[in-house]
Amino acid sequence: MSTPSGYPGPGNDPYQTPSQPDPAGGNPYPAAGYQPTGGYPPAGQYPNQPYGAPGYPPAGAYGAAPAARPGLVTAAAVLAFVVGGLSILVGLLALFAGSALTGYVGGLYIWSGLMALQGKNAKILTIVAIVAAVLELLSLISSYSTGTLVSLAISVAIIALLLQPASKAWFKGKGAPSF
Repeated sequence: MSTPSGYPGPGNDPYQTPSQPDPAGGNPYPAAGYQPTGGYPPAGQYPNQPYGAPGYPPAGAYGAAPAARPGLVTAAAVLAFVVGGLSILVGLLALFAGSALTGYVGGLYIWSGLMALQGKNAKILTIVAIVAAVLELLSLISSYSTGTLVSLAISVAIIALLLQPASKAWFKGKGAPSF
């Protein structure tokens, strides 16, 4: 096989890729000082290409991949949606009895859960859960209810999930406020 006209021969190929092995039987890549591995030569082996194979940027040129949302944050937001929806239903029933506070807390839970899922703000959901926990605790003191106890447990779980180091780090990475 002959080299096309204008194409440098085995000793002059800038990529040290001869079309035929060295007739002397030695290393066909004497200028590079390495043995071929089946792929591109190691970084720095291409003339005028200090970062590796031509056409490819150096490692890390595009920055780090965005961090995935931790399951802790997703769990906190889902719990906020559940307790928020239940609170709105209870609030609608209580509205007929003269109290709209429960419905407002439910709406705040859903809104703040959405903010947390989007990575915009962890403080809002944490504050809503703290306020709801205090209200539920006061309600438990005045009259015991299994539903209120469950709501209190969910509020405490939301607070605990959002205060985990993985959750706080994710919000910090997004530039969002958290405790």
